[in-house]
Amino acid sequence: MIPFTTVTLVPTEVGHESGLREGSRFDARTHLGPLTIDDVMRVDRWDPPAEARIVKVGRVFGGTITVRLSDVDGGSRLDWHQTYSVHGLPDIVAWLAVPLVRAGYVRTLSRIIGSQEPAG
Repeated sequence: MIPFTTVTLVPTEVGHESGLREGSRFDARTHLGPLTIDDVMRVDRWDPPAEARIVKVGRVFGGTITVRLSDVDGGSRLDWHQTYSVHGLPDIVAWLAVPLVRAGYVRTLSRIIGSQEPAG
């Protein structure tokens, strides 16, 4: 669902069922022509359907993603908060990328939830 990206759950301990839970790791691998970038993440908090917190633990990207789902007036509200950094680059480089990153997330989340654009 994310363009040019394949998400794979990283196997952990033998004998555990697959799926996300606290401590799970997954890799969002993006291919742009010959360039491949791995965005490795760990589930830090997993309390479905109310909340999830993901920490970026890879060599390239740092940051966190916190997602909260709540009941609102007979419907649902999705709150998404994300911080990110690129290891080895000044924060200004990541800041300049904010419009591109936001546009990508808006497009992806809109497709997932079936609306025109998420609030915020």
